Amino acid sequence: MNAVLWTTPLMLLAIGLVFAVMLTAAYRRLRVDEDPQVVAVRDALPGANCGGCGYPGCPQFAEAVVAGKARPSECVAANEAVVKAVAAILGIEATAAVPRRAVIHCAAREGERRRRGVYRGVSTCTEMQVVAGLQGCTYGCLGRGDCARVCPFEAILVRDGLPVVDLRACTGCGQCVDACPRGIITIEELIDDPLVVIACSSPDSGKQVRENCDVGCIGCGICAKLDPATFEVVGNLCKVKYATESYGKSQSHEAAVEKCPTSCLLWIGTRIGDPHELIDRKRREKEARAAAARAEKRPPAPAGAAGTAG
Repeated sequence: MNAVLWTTPLMLLAIGLVFAVMLTAAYRRLRVDEDPQVVAVRDALPGANCGGCGYPGCPQFAEAVVAGKARPSECVAANEAVVKAVAAILGIEATAAVPRRAVIHCAAREGERRRRGVYRGVSTCTEMQVVAGLQGCTYGCLGRGDCARVCPFEAILVRDGLPVVDLRACTGCGQCVDACPRGIITIEELIDDPLVVIACSSPDSGKQVRENCDVGCIGCGICAKLDPATFEVVGNLCKVKYATESYGKSQSHEAAVEKCPTSCLLWIGTRIGDPHELIDRKRREKEARAAAARAEKRPPAPAGAAGTAG
């Protein structure tokens, strides 16, 4: 009996030792030593793992940078200090990249969307997208903030049923692009600050757009006539050409923006809090001009209508 009591622990100990030897041998044979440069670059990166660089995460991007397949400035979440730190680790010159930012191609807030139905389902754009007839424009924003919820940098805020991008916080990672079921978000290079954007995605005819929306592009072509190097109308919808050799500076496009009859050309930038202030300002000016015109046409008051002094 005593022999059995002693034998069992010894057998377990022997089995444990055998497995320990096997695991040690496997570790030594299969161990992959990390490149110290890769480790240093990975530790210098922001660690957002947003995927905006085109790689699954920061470790993979660090490997690509060390291998010369990517530049430090391709990390969309990195600021100038991070880019310089990574470049110093690699012993290369830090080159600045043109910032890329999210652009919302819709300007219609809650009160500017017409022919809207009542929706009582799950409050997400993805769920609303499968329900027909919710609003007249089948291309415009649904306003439930799927893009804001997935943004890892909290750079998108939904105001009055429409997302607004804080370009100071946005890194251009593209997660909002993937989350939008209507495909109205793109990532554009911020080649100037502020930048002119077309805030509409509808290729419908001008008549149809006016029936559905107060601020949609009607394909009038005024912008293209004033500034053909920067604007063109394709399929009833204005397009902005962001080629650096032709775009120039945003100030040179002010005439086209001001003349846009539906205010679907907007400014976005790091110093612009809400791009829709332009729409509101132009609407107030239009109302003031209409009021002045009505006042001019008003017949003069009859003599003595104001009363006489007693």
